[in-house]
Amino acid sequence: MQAKGFNLILSFVFLASLIRVNSAAAAASSITYLFNTGLDVNGQLLPDGSVDPHYTIVANSVDGSSASTAVTQTTGYPIQGAYVAPASGSEWIEPSAYFPGQNAPPGIFDYQTNFTLPAGAVSVSIAAQFAADDEMSLFLNGIEVVPHIGGSGQGDFFSLIPIQFASQDVVAGTNTLTFSVMNDPPNGPQNPTALTVDFVSATYELAQPVPEINSAAIVSLALVAFGTKRNRRRGFQF
Repeated sequence: MQAKGFNLILSFVFLASLIRVNSAAAAASSITYLFNTGLDVNGQLLPDGSVDPHYTIVANSVDGSSASTAVTQTTGYPIQGAYVAPASGSEWIEPSAYFPGQNAPPGIFDYQTNFTLPAGAVSVSIAAQFAADDEMSLFLNGIEVVPHIGGSGQGDFFSLIPIQFASQDVVAGTNTLTFSVMNDPPNGPQNPTALTVDFVSATYELAQPVPEINSAAIVSLALVAFGTKRNRRRGFQF
């Protein structure tokens, strides 16, 4: 390789140093203010019979649409004697109309909670554990992310069940998680219903930045390309 060829390689190495690339993968950030069931605004456990400020029942088996409050139950049946103990840092919640542990009509009770994402957020990854009386499906912004769990006469309240999902169905600002709880059996007798959720991890990722190229690098690359072409026309060998 002749000297001119070596100099050409050095020129490309120098130009490469002028290119500023900011396309490294963005680190996952924690979602703040996504609360377990049964906590106050400061993240502390609520006393028995308290309204959960973070969860609202937006659909119920009585009329299918009217919103109502969810309240904590920490003592008495079925919390004690039938249900699994909630994870540390969470509690069971139930429709306030049927507190404490009274029989509710069979059908669906949709518990909703919200969290906020910044502009540029493109995906979330959430892991949790839950128990429900009797069955549960999970929706993010109206899109099912955890299919129906339970059924066949087997309630989901005997143990904490792990769930995990990743989704791009997110928006900047308010996002909604809906825990859709089915109180079984359909068309059967009334019986208690409740939900407990413990978030293990919750993160989001921002959109990948676009690589930036220094304007001086563009001009220099053009000059090198022009010079190379000119030298070849003159018959120089590299």
